[in-house]
Amino acid sequence: MDSHILEIKETLSGECRQFHCAAVDRGEGWLVVRYMVPDAFVLDGVKIPKGTLSFGYFWEDRPYNAYLFVEPTGTTLALYCNVSESTCIREDVVHWRDLVVDVLILPDGRTRVLDVSELPASLPKAMVDSIFDTSNILITTGHNLLTELKTKTADYL
Repeated sequence: MDSHILEIKETLSGECRQFHCAAVDRGEGWLVVRYMVPDAFVLDGVKIPKGTLSFGYFWEDRPYNAYLFVEPTGTTLALYCNVSESTCIREDVVHWRDLVVDVLILPDGRTRVLDVSELPASLPKAMVDSIFDTSNILITTGHNLLTELKTKTADYL
């Protein structure tokens, strides 16, 4: 099914970043994209080598998206979840709004909440509460989500 799709990530400040990906699977209100990491980087202590495959999972009805980082050999490095809103999936574009806080889930089941200190003080309390509710759900269910996405991703390798 591989077809080109543009991922557009919008920050709270309105800045947009774009990523050219391949759509590998989709259904009503959900999408899976593949992206090859062009340069090595470290994700909160986890080394992500150049050439690692990132499988992005997007849902229009969930308050987060998820990226499963997998070595070309199939070894899972990490699951990185962005608390998000307003995910819109179209034929050639997926657009979502990043709500700053992320949850890193490691293959051994450990989880870490990231970037809480970067939340703007000006955010409405209801939005902050929603962000923390979502991060708590990801902490509680993260291992199950990791297992589910590893199983699905195996079909795309």
